[in-house]
Amino acid sequence: MTERLGRYYVVEGGDGVGKSTLVHGLADRARTLLNLEVITIEEPDGALDNDGNSIVPISVELRKIIKAKEYTRDPLTNVLLFNASRRENLQQAIRPALARGAWVLSARNFNSTFAYQGYGQGWDISEIERMVAETTGQDYMQPDETFVLDLPESERQLRIAKREGRTDLDTFESLPNSFHEVVAHGYRELASERGYTVVDANPSADKIIDTVWDRISRS
Repeated sequence: MTERLGRYYVVEGGDGVGKSTLVHGLADRARTLLNLEVITIEEPDGALDNDGNSIVPISVELRKIIKAKEYTRDPLTNVLLFNASRRENLQQAIRPALARGAWVLSARNFNSTFAYQGYGQGWDISEIERMVAETTGQDYMQPDETFVLDLPESERQLRIAKREGRTDLDTFESLPNSFHEVVAHGYRELASERGYTVVDANPSADKIIDTVWDRISRS
C-alpha cells in the first residue's frame, strides 16, 4: 500500500441530499485557503484533477453503463461494475494523489454499494465488503473520515421532484420512493455501526460546507 501523505474524505448519502455540492465546496476551500492540490470523484465517475480534467477515462465509460436505466441487470452485476470503476479510480488517481500529498474528496464510495445493492437490492453486505476488499485495498476502504448527509425522506422527495422535468433520471434516481427510504435507513445503520459522522442536510449548502470544513480543517 502506498504511503498516505495527503487526506482522503468521503461524502455519502442518498440521491438529492447534496453530496456533490459539498464535495466541490470543500475542494474550492482547500484549494483557495490552503493552496492544496485536490482530486474530486463522484463515484462511479472518473476522478478529476485540480483543474477539472478527467484522470480515469475508463470510469467515465463505466458510469455511462451503470447510470443507463435501459440496461436491465442483476444486483451483482451492479456490484461488479461499481467495483471495476472504483478499482481504476484507486489505482490511477487516488493512490498517486495521496502519495504526493494531495487531498482526495469523493462523493460516494463502497458504502453506497452497501446501501443501494445491499439494503436496497438485497445483496449480502458481507459479500459486497469481501469483493470491495479484493478489488481495492485498505487505503480505499479506510478514508480519513466519512460524512453521511442525512435528510428526511419528505424533503429528499421535494428536491428530487425539482428534477422531474429532466429526461435523464438515471438507473437509481428513477426507482420508487420506497426503495430510497430503505437506502436512507441503510445509511443511518451504517453510520451508527461504523462510526461515520452524520451531517444534517437540511441547512443551506454554505452552512453544511462550513460545518464539515470546520471539522476537517481542525483534524
